[in-house]
Amino acid sequence: MYTIASVEDSPLEYEALSKAIDRFNAENKVEIRLVHFKSAELFLSSFACNFDAIFLDIALPGISGMDLAKSIRKTDKDVTILFITSLAQFAINGYEVDAFDFIVKPIVYGDFEFKMKRLVRRLSTKESAKVVISTSAKQVAVSSSEIYFVEISGHTILYHTAHGDFEAYDSLRNVESKLGAYNFVKCNSCYLVNLAYVDGVEGFDLLLKDYRLAISHPKKKDFMKTLNAYYGRVGK
Repeated sequence: MYTIASVEDSPLEYEALSKAIDRFNAENKVEIRLVHFKSAELFLSSFACNFDAIFLDIALPGISGMDLAKSIRKTDKDVTILFITSLAQFAINGYEVDAFDFIVKPIVYGDFEFKMKRLVRRLSTKESAKVVISTSAKQVAVSSSEIYFVEISGHTILYHTAHGDFEAYDSLRNVESKLGAYNFVKCNSCYLVNLAYVDGVEGFDLLLKDYRLAISHPKKKDFMKTLNAYYGRVGK
């Protein structure tokens, strides 16, 4: 079961969200529990609770949803934030607080379901490993769930992560031996990708975050089989 906080001042909007969650639970055989907060102030007074994700309305009275997200990030760098708002033009600034996504009000179930499936895939990776990356300047510890993909060029490994890119001297085979248990799969001989961040496949192009990564012809069949099996495990 996943527990998600919803910070929403409108009873009607919260009811619409709750009904969409109930339908999603029933159709996808998952269990998501919503905890409702009517204001940012009420949420902040209860933030000791452990939530898997937080849904924020941007246009909250008093402390706005964006300011609340910035406050949350001061103490929690990892919790997944998703904006549910009619102010889509402001939601694009979510990169400032590492927001996972946003849903535009009023909720349209098809779009909502697609983004919820991505969210469930993301949350399913919470069981993760700490990876210590030895760069030329320092050692950096990141969670495997925060690594988008790993790229090799010669003997240099480039980790693309939620905290930026880090270079290290290693082999992709060695990295794969460490990350393979956490849903990392090769799409070709140069890339080891985290399936939780895959947005789709177009021909031989893998869509992941803002990247298009090439899928090699020999690997495509096995890669798609693994990807589809992963989607099936997490409700895709």
